[in-house]
Amino acid sequence: MRFAGVGWEQDVKFADLFQQKHPNIKVIGEDTPYAQMNQKVLTSGAAGTIGDLFPGHTRWVAFWEYKGICHELDPLVKAYPDETKFDDFFPSVIKDARGPGAEGKLYVFPTIVHPGGNAIIMLNLDLIEKAGLKPPASSDWTIQQLEEIVRGAGKPKDGIFGLSVTMSSPLYSTQVTRGWSSVVGPPASPDSWVLSPDGKKSQLDSPPVKEAFEWYWKLIKDGFAPTSQDQLPAGSTGDLFTAGKLVAQAAIIGQPQADHDIIKDKFRWTAVLWPKGPHGARGTCLSYNTWSISAKTQHPDEAFHLLNELTSTECGFWAAYEGHAVPYARRSIWFDQRLWERYPIDKDGAQVFQQGVDPFPMPWNLRAQEYQDVFMQNTQKYLDGKETWDQMFSHTQKAVQDVLDQPRP
Repeated sequence: MRFAGVGWEQDVKFADLFQQKHPNIKVIGEDTPYAQMNQKVLTSGAAGTIGDLFPGHTRWVAFWEYKGICHELDPLVKAYPDETKFDDFFPSVIKDARGPGAEGKLYVFPTIVHPGGNAIIMLNLDLIEKAGLKPPASSDWTIQQLEEIVRGAGKPKDGIFGLSVTMSSPLYSTQVTRGWSSVVGPPASPDSWVLSPDGKKSQLDSPPVKEAFEWYWKLIKDGFAPTSQDQLPAGSTGDLFTAGKLVAQAAIIGQPQADHDIIKDKFRWTAVLWPKGPHGARGTCLSYNTWSISAKTQHPDEAFHLLNELTSTECGFWAAYEGHAVPYARRSIWFDQRLWERYPIDKDGAQVFQQGVDPFPMPWNLRAQEYQDVFMQNTQKYLDGKETWDQMFSHTQKAVQDVLDQPRP
């Protein structure tokens, strides 16, 4: 079972290469839209019809592991150490993979890895220079500098917005709020986390969290940040940034890979890391996609050989260099100078991973998908500028805490 579409071409390419190298192993690919994979794994896992291999995301896999859907990988790593090259994976990602749900064991190999959903800022240089401003000289810049560019180059009355940041999920917003940390991490100060470090308490009432949200909300109310009603029509190619209608866009670190074929020569652009917050901290939040083997597979060794192919340095480098994906979670990929030459922002990203990335906001009860769904539903009006903080908080805090207070399923 595999994700379909742009950004996942490597899964088809390297499965085909594996088939050529191992003609005695029959590989059958089953494409599934990303948004349907979690439910498909749960239903097919329960029914015993799940694929031998299947992809996932940090948000889902802890629950899968807890439910016994995934095959333990440590014995297979031990059996095939030279093939796996396990020590090349970022230790922080493997540590996270052994966290809640896995309880110290390993059930997944990581693929693409993010230091945050808003880890970089894509900048339209033509709009910035037209406004008589200068872009940051490097990734060593501040949230104040970002706001000056956004308000100076954005022209809402002319249909040019200043900044788009994804704040509608715990994962994406946590990375932003950690930038309001009182200490320069990692780790960020616990009061800057949207979810408490033990995964049991919603912290929307924490002052740094509120300050970060309100900073962006003011840009929304002043017309510089687009709402859900301002986006391009459904079915459009690209987004407001690739259409040249946005000065700055917060994005995943692999956005340049995804956008370069869309922007082409329409305008000049660059990418820098998310800026440092009021106290000098740059927020991070670990997120990654995964491959798992079914606990019920009849072919664990063959599946593990394919797993190694689909998480290899060669596959992960091709995905980021030739494809449209974020680099995979191997040090050899992120520190490859060929990647830096094509996408300079990945050099900055490599240093972020070297310094350490704060963890994914995993609820203690593993109900990450429920937590995200409720969070998104309750913050939408606020992020569209239709509710104040107090109005949003009055129902959101209780709704998300009700999810966190539930037991493990």
